[in-house]
Amino acid sequence: MKLVKKNFEKIYFYLLLLLVIIQPVLDVMWLNDGTISEIMGFSVPTLIRIMLIMLLAVLSFVVIKFNRKYLLLVGYLLLIGLFFIGHHYNCMQFKSLVPGNFNYNFLAEFFYIVRMCIPISVIYFTYNSRIKQGTFEKCVMIVALLMSVTVLLTNILKIGYGSYTSERILGNIFDWFTHPYDFTSNQLASKGWFYSSITSTVMVLIYPYLLYMFCVKKNIQSFLIALIHGIALFTFGTKATAFSVIIVAVIMALIYLFVTIVKRDIKISKVVCFGMIIILATSFVLLKVSPSTMKMEFDEGYAEAIDEEEQGEYELSKEDREEIIRFFDENYEYVSIKEEFLRECYPYKYDPEFWYDFYDSNVPSRRMQNRIVEEEMLKRVKEINDNKWDEWFGIGYTRTSNIYNLEKDFAYQFYSIGILGTSLLLGPYIFIVGLMIIIMLVKFKEKATLFNCAIILGTGLACFLAYYSGNVMENLGITIWIGFMLGFLLKSNFQSELMEDTNEKK
Repeated sequence: MKLVKKNFEKIYFYLLLLLVIIQPVLDVMWLNDGTISEIMGFSVPTLIRIMLIMLLAVLSFVVIKFNRKYLLLVGYLLLIGLFFIGHHYNCMQFKSLVPGNFNYNFLAEFFYIVRMCIPISVIYFTYNSRIKQGTFEKCVMIVALLMSVTVLLTNILKIGYGSYTSERILGNIFDWFTHPYDFTSNQLASKGWFYSSITSTVMVLIYPYLLYMFCVKKNIQSFLIALIHGIALFTFGTKATAFSVIIVAVIMALIYLFVTIVKRDIKISKVVCFGMIIILATSFVLLKVSPSTMKMEFDEGYAEAIDEEEQGEYELSKEDREEIIRFFDENYEYVSIKEEFLRECYPYKYDPEFWYDFYDSNVPSRRMQNRIVEEEMLKRVKEINDNKWDEWFGIGYTRTSNIYNLEKDFAYQFYSIGILGTSLLLGPYIFIVGLMIIIMLVKFKEKATLFNCAIILGTGLACFLAYYSGNVMENLGITIWIGFMLGFLLKSNFQSELMEDTNEKK
């Protein structure tokens, strides 16, 4: 019997490692852009993830000992079940000005809730696994090298795809320096072979830990991995990745100086100091010439120009619906609002007053900011429904996605699943980060370590990017890694036997 359980433990262990290591592979574009047909309405990556999670869940009943912690898990799942009942009932009461009420779908809503539970289960599986820090670090290095080397090589060879387009880039990182005025930012920003540039959030998530490994190991291998990883992040050409590299490098350098000079947990190393200076200097040089800076400068200049050039003030009566509809019929291409928003997401012919008020109250540069328009549409839909329970249960993911996915996580989930759903499904990330910060402050000498700071910085920044950029918290390729990092963070702090294996203590 013991031999059988031991075999199950091995299978459980290797399935968990497979789950986290395979995520970048599952996020390549050809598995997500329709090249490979869906199976029963699910993409191949989603099916693989669900299959691995189900296997881990079944094995967990054999591998994980039953104790009081199971009551917390059962209670959590019951709360989610009760929430979904209330959520579904509330969604059924919805009404809008648009025929079909944005097509609420029970099954799609149910699978959305299940999908959002997967990263939480990864926290649980990781915490209750036998993974040690050495194995954890190998997972981080494998994924870091797999992603950064792929992104950087495809950029250099000009075979990567644009971060903002579905076409191959025309210039590489060397062209940033040699031909800075021959390309637009969209022709230089590269996401490699990934389906979306938002996959870079995984790289941001693990970047502080790569710097931690360099600070502790003090070898050329860990230095090169961190340096290449940071450079690769710049090639994505987004503000989020560019500033994340700078923020992480600066904060980790300051934390290193603090734990060496003030706390004296480890001895300060000239090798580490010199290496951090090189990483910081490289980061600031790349920031100056990167596609992200090009894009910011262009957007700022374009916004000023279009605000100044707008001609003609249309004086329309808000009471005359036909006149407003005719105005948008004739001018929808020239009002600086994305056509898809006006004609498909929330058609102006059903609520012309809303669209004219938005047009009349905002300058062109503001109307062009998609996140603002997306949130205004969702606010309006909630306002029309006029149901106080929408605050708590939301109006439904299938509904909000049929309007438009608001590119601002946490806020988007607030509209979709309300305060209760957001607290249950996204709250654990914030709770764990907040809990660890409190523990570090209370047990400062013992817990305010470089190791803890690196993981908290990575996960905290990933959550911030989710709010800033959106489309993160519903991307399993990212949230599974967030769950893995947080699960190991909890394990390393609440299971004393693991702490003996940490490099920082060596």
